[in-house]
Amino acid sequence: MRCKKRVQAILCLCLIQTIAFSQTSIYNGQVLNAQTKEPIPMVTVQLKSTKQVTISDTLGRFTFKQIKASDTLQFRAEGYSNLTIAYQPTLKQFFLIPAYGESDVTVQTGYQSIPRERATGSFAVLNNELVNRRVSSNILDRLEGVTPGLLFGKNSAEDKINVRGRSTLGVINNQANPLIVLDNFPYEGELNSINPNDIETITVLKDAAAASIWGSRSANGVIVITTKKGKFNQPLQIEFNQNFTVTDAPDLQYSRNYLPSKDYIEAERFLFNQGFYNSTLNNTTTRTAVTPVVELLNQQRLNRISLAELEQELNTLNSYDIRDQYSKHLYRREQRQQYALQLQGGSAQHSYIFSMGYDKNLDRLVANQNDRLTLQTQQSIKISKALELNTSIYYMNSIIDHPNNFGFRSLNQSHINSSQIYPYARFADENGNPLATERNFRSTYLDSVERLGFLPWRFKLLDEITNTENRTQVRNLITRLGLRYRINNRFIIELNYQQEYQSFENDILRTAETFHARNLVNRFSVRSANGAFNYPVPLGGTLDQTRTTLNSQNLRGQLNYQEFFSTDHSINAITGFEIRQRKSTSLTRNVLGYEKLNGIGRGNLNYQNTLPVHPFGNALIPSPNSNESEVLNRFISFYANAGYQYKKRYLLNISVRSDGANLFGVKTNEKIVPLWSAGIGWEISKENFYNVNWLPYLKFRATYGFNGNAVNANTLLTARYGNSSFSGLPNAFLSSAPNPQLRWERVKTINLGLDFSAFNNTIMGSIEWYSKKGIDLIQNQELPTSTGFTILNGNGAATLTRGIELQVTAKILTKKLKWNTTIIANTLRDKVLAFEQKYLPTVFIKASGANLIAAVGKPLFGIWSYPFAGIDPTNGDPMGFLNGTTSKNYASILGNVNPDSLLFHGSGRPTFYGSIRQDLSYKNFSFSFNISYKTGYYFRVTSTSLNYSDVVSFSQNVDFINRWQKPGDEIKSNVPSIVFPINTFRNNFYNGSSVLVESGDHIRLQDIRMAYLLNLKNNHVSHLEFYSYINNLGILWKANKKGIDPDTNDAQNASDNILPMRSFSIGVKLHLK
Repeated sequence: MRCKKRVQAILCLCLIQTIAFSQTSIYNGQVLNAQTKEPIPMVTVQLKSTKQVTISDTLGRFTFKQIKASDTLQFRAEGYSNLTIAYQPTLKQFFLIPAYGESDVTVQTGYQSIPRERATGSFAVLNNELVNRRVSSNILDRLEGVTPGLLFGKNSAEDKINVRGRSTLGVINNQANPLIVLDNFPYEGELNSINPNDIETITVLKDAAAASIWGSRSANGVIVITTKKGKFNQPLQIEFNQNFTVTDAPDLQYSRNYLPSKDYIEAERFLFNQGFYNSTLNNTTTRTAVTPVVELLNQQRLNRISLAELEQELNTLNSYDIRDQYSKHLYRREQRQQYALQLQGGSAQHSYIFSMGYDKNLDRLVANQNDRLTLQTQQSIKISKALELNTSIYYMNSIIDHPNNFGFRSLNQSHINSSQIYPYARFADENGNPLATERNFRSTYLDSVERLGFLPWRFKLLDEITNTENRTQVRNLITRLGLRYRINNRFIIELNYQQEYQSFENDILRTAETFHARNLVNRFSVRSANGAFNYPVPLGGTLDQTRTTLNSQNLRGQLNYQEFFSTDHSINAITGFEIRQRKSTSLTRNVLGYEKLNGIGRGNLNYQNTLPVHPFGNALIPSPNSNESEVLNRFISFYANAGYQYKKRYLLNISVRSDGANLFGVKTNEKIVPLWSAGIGWEISKENFYNVNWLPYLKFRATYGFNGNAVNANTLLTARYGNSSFSGLPNAFLSSAPNPQLRWERVKTINLGLDFSAFNNTIMGSIEWYSKKGIDLIQNQELPTSTGFTILNGNGAATLTRGIELQVTAKILTKKLKWNTTIIANTLRDKVLAFEQKYLPTVFIKASGANLIAAVGKPLFGIWSYPFAGIDPTNGDPMGFLNGTTSKNYASILGNVNPDSLLFHGSGRPTFYGSIRQDLSYKNFSFSFNISYKTGYYFRVTSTSLNYSDVVSFSQNVDFINRWQKPGDEIKSNVPSIVFPINTFRNNFYNGSSVLVESGDHIRLQDIRMAYLLNLKNNHVSHLEFYSYINNLGILWKANKKGIDPDTNDAQNASDNILPMRSFSIGVKLHLK
């Protein structure tokens, strides 16, 4: 019996030992994205035998306290295919494949990373592949045509990019552009300073739920740029990228703002015979310059040359075309070189990345060039299991040389008040020797004073470029330091600090040989009776200097919370504070008599008293114009965001933020109004009642909330100080009225979205409807004159913007030949709801579609015109309407007009736009092209003036050739007759009439990309990619019949109008391991 008990005891001990050895005490693992290798949070991990469940944290990590050696792990996550795998003690990382073909499953908001399936807001995410599809040195260029909701303005200097329209009227200053966030902090520098090769992803936050966490800077959208990071447990990887781009020289033959020499000379001869130039030719005081043709006509009238000699000279001038001169001497093919090197890797406790980029560019204008050097390093160190340290340094140095500022039609001659050079001018002779063009003073006068010993007084454009130095240097340094401490599985605390410093230095040196320096010296020169000269403006060059600095500091403290209640409930929340300071300084000065060799100029000059000048009158020596300013802004913010998920199908998200700043008055700061948003999501396809096999994924989203816009308007009474241009004495004037009630601009946003995947995930996409109502928008409010002011910056305007966004990707072929089609379609309608300031009717007529006109009930960028009734067949006069009948009483038509009587065409910005992208691949070869379209908008065509005197002064345009000249011409042309003397009302009516408004609808072949990926079996070389890219291939169709590219038309600045030229890029990308 005793022996039997001993045997039983031994058997029990053996059984216990077997059970013990079949389990492990603690097992840790990590879940990663199979495509991006990024951690996946909120993955449900279950042990098959015991049904024990855990959830992965924000780093994808999970833990089981006990696990059987024979057990099986089951992984489930939103947006990923399920994974079942047998337990292996040495297997610590598990990779899930995206279920719906989206490799970018996380959305970067700048404060947190959230899985896309848990988002209720409106986001557009560009992964690394899409970011690198386009070859460019500017990061924003790579968003065009591939991002829903983004519209790039091609012919407006105010705002180049809009996210779902414009949310501010911008009457104070230009703050209509979206906020740029670089690695979780607002980026204050120039976007050209960011190297696109350093970018991993770009996320565009479009609605309140997505962007309101950024508070008072989010109303115009937020673009979050995330740079590449090193990865733990990764061996050293090296990537080298090099590309070369050549852009065609500008096609100057395209511009309508040109008049052939023959027609220009014809206009000059007509005006000469009408006596238009007589007062100028007889002027012996100001000696205003005239063109060579006018000088020749005068010489023939004075019988100094014969009629035959005149005609011979004019025939020679008729053969000249200034466009040829520009193409030969001032323009060239643009060349861009780009080099990028990246090293990254990491151990279990340390990850790192280092990158270096260099760009060398030759501008299309001869002598202009720029280069950019970027350096970046980032490191993450796991000090302990709970504490992680992150550091980064980003440095950029750019040097821009641009002595050539003489682009096509930008050369002003200052002859007879002309702002455009005559079309038969030549910059060099047949041997390339620089030639002078008429400028400021008549050549006969210059001949006489140069014989007296004055400095050479001629203007030679090519010499100006050679003797001018215009250099800009921009430096940008960003340093970041961050700590991340995991308190437990629920709480993580983060503390991050960033300092950004940027300096801008511009030096414009015009040497003593430039016309600018010689003209200034000659104007004030004093010649004594014995022929000796005294120079009140000293001999030498001029130096203009600008120095600006920007120093911003950001401190952010944040607490992250994550909690899982069984498998049905989960909460993710963050709360924190931010303190930000932005200090900018500016210094400008100019120096006369500057010598580059010794680096000094003359400052002890007589700036207070007027002095005699040549050829006539008195003037002050230009003052040194030394200005210095400093602006300090401080901001403090508190924010919180919480997301709740129930049964992985119901979502609730709430965000709130309050901002304070020294931009506004004390009363406003004391009454902080938080900006907030709320969103819900419902994954309908997970419901038990859902049984639509062809549509396996369907999710509904809805958000509502408020964004803000911190317009830097004046709240306090401000005075500006300076010196009188007449007396040189100090003066001051009040620049704005005080308004202590001024507050943030706010935008109320509603967004409804539907995400779907159909036909076995071969069609995926989303459709969204949004409404943005701008309230408390800042505008100039009129004040009674008794107050001593005329306007006040106040919150009184309102706008409404609504639109629909659709993005669909279809996998047409999925085998060896892969063919994907991506369609992006956007509609956008905006209008002004409230605006107190009244415009004169002429302001509406001047609207070209590029400038904002805040008319209640109309789009922000509207196009108006005078109704056009045709051309009078008897004399070619334009005809309009007055009181409902045809009229040529132009003064009455213009004088009795009101906004309601004008013809409103529609928006000057596209109301329906998007793109269609085709991506094809076969084995290692890939091919892609993008077609963009813009419709539903109008633009105003620049035409000729109807006054002969304007044509030769500032209104060169090809429509002059098609003008009415005889009865019957009205049938084939809408250009009225040209008249003399000047008739301002007649001309203003025609140039503001409906006949010059065209539809901007067009379809464009934007780009083509081809690549070949060579997989190498070398132990050190992973793969080698060769790629080519062609951009701006041209318009496939346009609605207007004048051959105008709507994206290049700008009636406000019609001097250039050069087409975007086609560019060709080739490159190679090498991956080493």
